[in-house]
Amino acid sequence: MLSGEEFDSAEAYRIGLVHDICEEPELNATVGRMLANLYSSGPGAVVAIKKLIPEVAGARIDEDLMEMVAQRIAGIRVTSEAQEGLSAYLEKRKTSWVTPASERGRKNPKDSRQDAKSAKKNKNNN
Repeated sequence: MLSGEEFDSAEAYRIGLVHDICEEPELNATVGRMLANLYSSGPGAVVAIKKLIPEVAGARIDEDLMEMVAQRIAGIRVTSEAQEGLSAYLEKRKTSWVTPASERGRKNPKDSRQDAKSAKKNKNNN
């Protein structure tokens, strides 16, 4: 930044300025995957880690720091959000924060079509 030196994305990747590079045709898919990973994280956990980063960045790693981080992580793991995440994982389903609120509790459109077919069939049989 001080020198104004220009360099390409490969050099930015090599020196750790960016953590991923791709060809332009792959850009949307690459960004989509990154966003999907971010959106799958628990919102409270994301807030907690954002608060923790400035506290530990550049700090000397010692017993006190490790204990503080361990306590923070333990506190996060007992939240209802963490329990929901674990339950979703074990039940092989999406977490509640991944599913938009407007769609929670709504049936799958395929299920609705199937219900309509069943209702029509039952009506014709009666």
